[in-house]
Amino acid sequence: MLRELYVQNLAVIEDVRVELQPGFCAWTGETGAGKSLLLGALGLLLGERGAADLIRAGAEELKVVGRFEVRHPQARAEIEQLLETRLEDPELLLTRRLSRTGRSQAYVNDQPVAVATLRQIGELLVDIHGQ
Repeated sequence: MLRELYVQNLAVIEDVRVELQPGFCAWTGETGAGKSLLLGALGLLLGERGAADLIRAGAEELKVVGRFEVRHPQARAEIEQLLETRLEDPELLLTRRLSRTGRSQAYVNDQPVAVATLRQIGELLVDIHGQ
C-alpha cells in the first residue's frame, strides 16, 4: 500500500508531500486541483517514461519518492526476487529522478536499480484506474 508520495519540481508542483491513510483508494477533487499531476508522478515513480519537459521551470531535475508498505507475502517474495535481496521490514522506498539532460535514475531503498525494475515492482504494488 502507498503510504506517502513526495513530489518535487514536477510541472507546476514545487514541493508536495501527501500522506495516505490505510484504506485509501481514490483521489477526487475539483478540476485543476492537481489529481492528474499526482497520478503522473506516481506513474513516473512506477517506471513510466519521463521527459525533460515535465520538469518545473527553473529547476534542473524532478524527484518523486513513494513509501510503500508491503504486507502481502506473495508480493514481498516477488520483490525480493527482483531485487535479489531480502527485505528486512515491510517498508519499501522507491525513488525516481529525471534531469533536464534526460538522464533518469531509479532507486529502491536508496540502492540504484533499472527503471524497468521499478516498473516490475510497480505492477506488484499498485493498480491505477482512471475515467
